[in-house]
Amino acid sequence: MLIAVATDTVFLVTMNVLHTTNTNLIDPDNPPILTPEEISQRVYGSKLVLVVEQMQIATTWLVKACLLIMYSRLT
Repeated sequence: MLIAVATDTVFLVTMNVLHTTNTNLIDPDNPPILTPEEISQRVYGSKLVLVVEQMQIATTWLVKACLLIMYSRLT
């Protein structure tokens, strides 16, 4: 369960950082003119999206495993 808490903490911290960072989601109807600085910021934001997704998946599966261990001890 401690590993699940750690992955959840990483998930929440990264989500808060991602809240203020641009990602690769661009409106197709109104594409912006991107500067090299904005491109590097969007690349960084896109990498943070991958971290968020992987931490969410890891947290979900670790909590499921903890529940299965608890159920096996109950029976």
